[in-house]
Amino acid sequence: MYLKISIASLCTVLLVSLGFRGVPASETVRSEQSADSLQLMSQWLYAQPEMAAKQLSFPLFEKAVRGYFALQASGAVAKPYLSIIDFSLPSSQERLWVFDLKNRRLLHSSLVAHGRNSGELFAENFSNKASSFQSSLGFYVTGDTYIGKHGLSLYLDGQEAGINEKARERYIVMHGAEYVSQEFVAQHGRLGRSLGCPAIPMADHERLINLLAGKSCLFIYHPQHSSSTLLEQSLSPHQIWAWLGSDAPSLPDATALVQLAP
Repeated sequence: MYLKISIASLCTVLLVSLGFRGVPASETVRSEQSADSLQLMSQWLYAQPEMAAKQLSFPLFEKAVRGYFALQASGAVAKPYLSIIDFSLPSSQERLWVFDLKNRRLLHSSLVAHGRNSGELFAENFSNKASSFQSSLGFYVTGDTYIGKHGLSLYLDGQEAGINEKARERYIVMHGAEYVSQEFVAQHGRLGRSLGCPAIPMADHERLINLLAGKSCLFIYHPQHSSSTLLEQSLSPHQIWAWLGSDAPSLPDATALVQLAP
């Protein structure tokens, strides 16, 4: 006989002990054989009261978390910030969220514009081509800041070939814009549109861009691009849990996590 600690069991017990909200208990207490430990970690990270209020769906959040940790494993991402844009929502609604994975906090939510040739109220068309003036989907890593015609702006480096790797070439950046505001929505029924950039409110742009600059992760989602090679990569839950480190809650009694194996 020997003692074996299962990471899936560890995560399940931790989730139950925390009494997390937003995901039914029947979805978290699973057999060790079928438990997906990375999904359980995503559920733990997602379990904040404000998350449900902000209309960020768990399936989308889980995809973004998986991509973040795949990029982190390759060394592409260094900061703990994960930004998510859901272009399945209309531009009149908040559809940008910024999450601090290390400290398990939702830091920001706001409006965000899409490209003018992607659609009007809804973004429906996407492109990786220069001069298309359409938004591009997928995972990005943030670069340096610069001062352009929109003021402080943030370079974005696309991480998916054929989807968004031409972002720099196309000058797809995060910047502020006056047409991204509730006042503009009240007058026009939608936001103004960019030349393909994820434009954000002027009131937030300097604070947000300075926060995200320098190797944080951005995921721009639409059902048209629901798969990604980053989501297929094998990840180590042990390494991810170790990365959370002292910022994760204390583990419950270890005896509850131990199984006897023949």
